[in-house]
Amino acid sequence: MHAQVRFSIVFGTITLRNNQPAAGVSVSLAGNLAYTDNAGRYRIDKVPVGAQEMLISSGGKVLFKAKVNISSGTQRIDQKLP
Repeated sequence: MHAQVRFSIVFGTITLRNNQPAAGVSVSLAGNLAYTDNAGRYRIDKVPVGAQEMLISSGGKVLFKAKVNISSGTQRIDQKLP
């Protein structure tokens, strides 16, 4: 019997240090990639539940990297860039 993998929808807003939206940056979770819109918003579907690495980058440069715990259902993760 195989364990069933559960997934979550993760969404949120990425902002700059000055609280302005970080438009056009990439957000990666569990190998899934999304780009922020002009308001800094992103959404990634089918993120496996459990410990995952969140990576935010722009132009090949890593701007933020952290471990996050994904719960089932829908989860909001907002992040201000350092």
